Amino acid sequence: MSDNLLKVAVITPEGAAFEGEATTVVVPAFDGEVAFLHNHAPFVGALGAGELRVIPESGDGQHFFLQGGVVRVADNEIAILAEQVESLDALDVEAEQRRLAEVLGTPVIGSLEALDAKQLAVDAARARRRLADRRAGNSNS
Repeated sequence: MSDNLLKVAVITPEGAAFEGEATTVVVPAFDGEVAFLHNHAPFVGALGAGELRVIPESGDGQHFFLQGGVVRVADNEIAILAEQVESLDALDVEAEQRRLAEVLGTPVIGSLEALDAKQLAVDAARARRRLADRRAGNSNS
């Protein structure tokens, strides 16, 4: 491994979504994006919903939709344990708009936990829609 590369593993319950090296990794943390470079301080954080960017030395990056999980950084190794990871190529604007409308239309019945769960689902659906729009070249995202 080159002196300034990070070893990256992205794991989901279904298996490895990505394994390789990168110069930069940007994750959608629970409260905003976090970027990691070579020699980053040890870090553990909760993941939210949004774009995962893995940028190798060549500069051509891998981009994914990621939802939930944790990231651990230590000794230039990044382990991302995610609930869900999908290639941005799998996102379709119309399908994501339908998903967002469905989530927004779902009533909240019961507890504050149900309200929190709906908000997380809305946040994920909005992130998916925004990424699908950007992938499709729509400028209003």
